[in-house]
Amino acid sequence: MVNRYFLSRENGFILSCYSWIPDSFNSIIIIVHGIGEHALRYGHVAEELNRAGSAVFSFDLRGHGSSAGKRGHIVSYEAVISDIDAVAEMANKTLGSHPLFIYGHSMGGGIVLSKRMFFHGKEAGYIVTSPWVELVNPPSPLLFLLAKALSWLLPSFTMPSGLIADLISTDKDVVKSYREDPLVHDRVSANTGVDGIEYGRLLLSSRTQPSAPLFLAHGKEDGIVKVEASRKLASRGDGNVTYLELPGYHELHNEPSCFRQLMDGIEVFIRNNAR
Repeated sequence: MVNRYFLSRENGFILSCYSWIPDSFNSIIIIVHGIGEHALRYGHVAEELNRAGSAVFSFDLRGHGSSAGKRGHIVSYEAVISDIDAVAEMANKTLGSHPLFIYGHSMGGGIVLSKRMFFHGKEAGYIVTSPWVELVNPPSPLLFLLAKALSWLLPSFTMPSGLIADLISTDKDVVKSYREDPLVHDRVSANTGVDGIEYGRLLLSSRTQPSAPLFLAHGKEDGIVKVEASRKLASRGDGNVTYLELPGYHELHNEPSCFRQLMDGIEVFIRNNAR
């Protein structure tokens, strides 16, 4: 069962937050969703994690779902990382101290990888699926330069994200639900787009060696973000990395043929690192 609450951030900015708390648990997981969507699309994931013994928290990113802000404008990766820390603090105050895992998908995955690499915390581990590190269809160099200029002059200026709904899952019911969801949008701000691309480049080029365990999964047929980028991250001996590649599209948690194997892998990873 999902519980909803609100979290006040700087200048009274309000985040819409959610929790799924089972009767007994031994770890806490915070889910960070992707561009254009919202936290309640992960209710079935949270319930599965509950059954495996984890309490789950999530929130609608700035400019997404029921949270405040211009649609598609998260302000910055740093702002979202600060929000993750605030949700973690609330979770610890509510439930007491437990091993904490941060789970991010797509843009949320890129943010979580950036948190692990550049904003070290006390997390027990990180779970990332289909992260935005490199796009399959990136903007042209000219368009990127324009977006970068706009990110300085008009950072909240938004444009279509270009995300193709048919590429999120092979399950047509998932695609239909996504298209009809009133909280889903197709906007991305100049600043958000630039952050996504630049942090992706930093992740691939950084020599930092984070020690926190990472579970990384990606679909072989992902047509939105490049599976090759995840392969690069997994293969360079970057700390403690468990890599899983499955024959699915972008949203492995919404692929009927991949869901069980994905969740089994995540649950084993949590059990092995929830110390």
